[in-house]
Amino acid sequence: MDSTKRKRPTTPLSATLPVKRSVKKIKRNKPAEKPHYRYTKAQIAELEAYYKKNKYPSLDERSSKFGKWGIIGSKIESWFVRRRERARKNNELPARAVPIFPISEKGELELEILYQRMPFPSPTDQQELADRFGVKVKQIITW
Repeated sequence: MDSTKRKRPTTPLSATLPVKRSVKKIKRNKPAEKPHYRYTKAQIAELEAYYKKNKYPSLDERSSKFGKWGIIGSKIESWFVRRRERARKNNELPARAVPIFPISEKGELELEILYQRMPFPSPTDQQELADRFGVKVKQIITW
């Protein structure tokens, strides 16, 4: 009986393992990411020098001063925003806050009466109240 029993052929282990098949990744419709803009060392030096003079340049200043390099205004604006944030982080600039000017007790009573009559003033009414009490509009909104 031993002779009738079939022997299995010996095959290398690699031949018995399943074959790896490449799985195609499903492409999702993502918007193409814009490449990161790299400033040259000369551009950064010029931007830093201008930042020391003026931390909040106007649109005209940005376009006239830095337009000659071919950098679009939004890139320059974002550079200044990031630079101011870095300055705040390093305590070079004060934290962003609306300066609070005190409203007198008489003014607070008057505001309370006005808000009872009109609980949701329009933006123009808010501006008028801010001018009337000598405070910023944000202070009127958060009052």
